[in-house]
Amino acid sequence: MKRIILVLIGGCILISLAIEAEGRSKKDGELSTEKSRPELSEKRREDRPFTIVALDNCLSAGREANSYHRILEERLRKRYQNEKIKVVHLSIDEKVRGYPPLARVARLNEAISLQPDLVLISRCMKDIVNCVPIEELERHIHVITDQIEARTKAKVILLVPPPDLINPRISIPYAIKIKQIGLRNHLPVVDLYSAFLCSGDEWRSLFQDDIEPDAVHYLYPNGRGQRMIAEEVFKVITGLPYLRKVIGGGEQ
Repeated sequence: MKRIILVLIGGCILISLAIEAEGRSKKDGELSTEKSRPELSEKRREDRPFTIVALDNCLSAGREANSYHRILEERLRKRYQNEKIKVVHLSIDEKVRGYPPLARVARLNEAISLQPDLVLISRCMKDIVNCVPIEELERHIHVITDQIEARTKAKVILLVPPPDLINPRISIPYAIKIKQIGLRNHLPVVDLYSAFLCSGDEWRSLFQDDIEPDAVHYLYPNGRGQRMIAEEVFKVITGLPYLRKVIGGGEQ
């Protein structure tokens, strides 16, 4: 069996990458996509909220109230009105430099200490602008996801950053690599690169300042862009099969 990944290039031109699913079933020798790690407990303590940690930078800079993680929290609470849901945003500390890769995610231990149910991981958009090597990005993602999966029972969701404002094509290798990592490690992926480009010819307006009268653009998306990010993440989260085991009873 093959897994198919769709990646948007330029003006909504899709290419597909077929990646062989790894691992074989011991029973009948067929390819298996099941991950050999514990599932989340079907029952959680009633006093413990369903916790989502958003570990990112440059996706939600600016006004906290309009950030995608606050919008996402409101959407999920409205959808699952009988459940306690909390979204915690932990921004990557840009002052921390060097190796090992964990040094670039100074708040990883804090995220793990929360024992979340879901962790959203997005690369910094500045990495794309600064042309950080793809191999380095891949190492960082693997170290972060390995630590989270080894020390918590959280599910990990990868976010493909939106396209670069000036030259969206430089984002393509990063989008492809993050999707490959997701498929090979059986991790859901939110494809913000495709979502932004497919929103129309004026997708760059999603980076324009909402208040300034002049056309001032930023590296991070504005209020409309934040709502788009929240909606794309919401669709992936609510589509996860295991979610009904954890908070499905509260679905409206």
